[in-house]
Amino acid sequence: MAMTQAFSHWVSLGFNCEVAFQMRRVLGRDSSSFFSWNITPLAALSSLLDSRFAGILQPGNLSDHGDGVLVRDASHGYSFHSPFATPNPHDDPAFAGKLAEFRVKVGYLLDKFAAIAASGEPVAYFHRTEEPDARAIGEHLMELLGRYHGEVRNFVLVLIQPQDRQEPDWATPRLANRYLRRLAPFDDAPDGHVQSWDRIFAEFPHREPMRLAGF
Repeated sequence: MAMTQAFSHWVSLGFNCEVAFQMRRVLGRDSSSFFSWNITPLAALSSLLDSRFAGILQPGNLSDHGDGVLVRDASHGYSFHSPFATPNPHDDPAFAGKLAEFRVKVGYLLDKFAAIAASGEPVAYFHRTEEPDARAIGEHLMELLGRYHGEVRNFVLVLIQPQDRQEPDWATPRLANRYLRRLAPFDDAPDGHVQSWDRIFAEFPHREPMRLAGF
């Protein structure tokens, strides 16, 4: 499924921030999206896209996740980096004000996501996963993304898995299965396998100059 066009937009769909760190490395800037710095399993991604992000960031759904660096939003089962001063977000005396500010930021990212899809310009979406049934879920995600793009479906979804999951090309239009020799450690997401990422980005190139490592 080699592409002959350059893409106007790269959009990370998670799972974590490994994709966003690699985009930053290659483009020399952040290509921010709602999903860039979140933890978004495939089920959460599907739920968010299907509902058009309905019900997110309601106070009653927010709780501390792990050591409190992340906040879990139970509305769809995704997590985001905490803007709050305490591990439990509700313990922050400024909780209401910080949540209001964070909603403004997220609203901008959701508007940007919709605008990119509606622009008619070519878009490459990337999601990195270790989950089973990736192909079936990827096909469902293609349907959901198509709702955002409407009649002009000028996009591709690149579903990226570890090398031990490798299969022949799925031969599904606009859905690409690609593989990394290794995944970045969960606690060190910038440490991706550069050769693998550069091979993927070279196949689905951005229209801007790319700083590929060349090795």
